Amino acid sequence: MFHPSAVVGLRPLNFPYCPGPAVLDRLLRLPERQPGGDVAGRLLWLPRLGVTVLPHEHVAEGWLCTMTGADSRPHRLPPGVFLVADFEVRTAFTADRPTAELETPEFCDAWRVRLAVHGGNPMLGDALIAHLDPADRTVATADRTVRTRSGARTAAGFRQVCHRLHTAGLLTALFTDDTGDTDSRRRYRLTLPTPTWPR
Repeated sequence: MFHPSAVVGLRPLNFPYCPGPAVLDRLLRLPERQPGGDVAGRLLWLPRLGVTVLPHEHVAEGWLCTMTGADSRPHRLPPGVFLVADFEVRTAFTADRPTAELETPEFCDAWRVRLAVHGGNPMLGDALIAHLDPADRTVATADRTVRTRSGARTAAGFRQVCHRLHTAGLLTALFTDDTGDTDSRRRYRLTLPTPTWPR
């Protein structure tokens, strides 16, 4: 594989270049937002990684990029360069507004990618999004049709899966725990988890 540091003069970052099959499948389903590939010097937001990148140069394996921002910015962004595959650049969002300002369909595209990154079941993601209130991006998980469409066999199993997504940062609970439930509909808000950083 090409070593980006040889061209740009920065250390390579260890972001995974090629995602696993489930994430790749989800990325390939996204609409192309950057057709033509003329992206050098344009800030792009990558939904898989939750980072804004600046593409510098196209090479055989993709684009050499540096990171310029992140969904949840740490004290310092990791300096360095990494490769981003062509298909991921073509489906990237133009980084002219924060993720909070994405239209709901765009947000759902990004959320599905992040769900795949975390190993979530795409059938579950489709069920949650199909019953999403677009006004506030919440879903009532106590609705039996949501559980049935998700493929979960039991209510307890469905609650457990939703809790795992909550722990991963993909859902934010809008209710208290089972003992003091203040929301009988067990609503969650879809959220994009904080990205993880290369070492």
